[in-house]
Amino acid sequence: MKKKVMYVVRSVEGGIREHIKVLIQYLKPSYDLVVVCPLRGDLAESFEKTGARIIPLNISEKLNPFRDFPQVLYLARIIQKERPDIIHLHGFKAGFIGRLSSLGFSKIPVVLTVHNYYAYPEMSKIPLSYFKQAEKLLSRRVSRIITVSDALKENLTFTLGIDEKKITRIYNGIDYARLEGINKKSSEEKINTYKARLGIPLEAPLIGTAARMAPQKGLGIFLEAANNIIREGRSCLFLLAGDGPMMEQLKNRIRDLNLQGKVIFPGRVADISEFLACLDIFVLPSLSEGLSITLLEALAAEKPVVASRVGGVPEIVIDGITGGLVPPGDPVSLASKVLDFLDNPQKSKNMGIQGKLRVMDYFDIKDMVKRTEDLYKDLCS
Repeated sequence: MKKKVMYVVRSVEGGIREHIKVLIQYLKPSYDLVVVCPLRGDLAESFEKTGARIIPLNISEKLNPFRDFPQVLYLARIIQKERPDIIHLHGFKAGFIGRLSSLGFSKIPVVLTVHNYYAYPEMSKIPLSYFKQAEKLLSRRVSRIITVSDALKENLTFTLGIDEKKITRIYNGIDYARLEGINKKSSEEKINTYKARLGIPLEAPLIGTAARMAPQKGLGIFLEAANNIIREGRSCLFLLAGDGPMMEQLKNRIRDLNLQGKVIFPGRVADISEFLACLDIFVLPSLSEGLSITLLEALAAEKPVVASRVGGVPEIVIDGITGGLVPPGDPVSLASKVLDFLDNPQKSKNMGIQGKLRVMDYFDIKDMVKRTEDLYKDLCS
């Protein structure tokens, strides 16, 4: 009989969603997979299409003891009914609720994957010191903590005081094979069609990023850098793909900087290979980042990348070898590095090639799945 794994996650976009979908896709032949998540948007549907059974639970984003307590009790009832062999929690909020819900089920192993830095100030008015104490206590209920980067592992160890022996780093992985060859002539027609759909001149250099429009993604810094590049007399266009709560704020900033017609919003990207194929340079201006899957995809597509030196990013981008790193929150440095790449196309092309090789060596999707499954087997033995 198949072992049952229960994933618990709040409403998420981007990397966390893709991470769970990959686990479902690869593990469903060997495991009975259940996902407990909100029904808002297309989150549950995307997991269901990948092959998991869905159990609805409205997990809110921010901490609220009065609203969270009923969720804790309801999840405990789900665990009682389903009796999973492993409970795998993804992200801070699901980790908080899930560990409390599982306290009465001490024989069921609990795994927590930490995808990003804990945003305590954004989550609640409760002092940080209280969170640290809560995390130390709740970490006792976790059989294993997975971090997607060494930087996150170090943060849990030194900032929150969690036992290093309990933490396993498993890098995010991608299917780099599907991104191979998008720079070849066979894709030129696809690129031209995409540009025509967005009204982009075929000859314009394109600098772009794709992210959820949230404060930690540093998209305002991206616009400031774009303004500096335009002021240098460059005829570049800038693509800002995705959506999120900051959309209107970013549009207002574009008007303030007089960048109308220079910044294009393609919306949410259904086909990342199509988007990346159009770019000359990919930029990751994040202020906080665990380990960006989109950055891995850009490197796998052999794109020159300029990224903020935050979190796990330096574990992907080796400055001057597989891309360029700049201080976070510094639009002048970001613009300067992009201009350097534009002025040295052969150097930037070589970095793109080296970046792809690094992704192939360290960030393979099959390695991520295998290491996760090995952890499951160890906990169930």
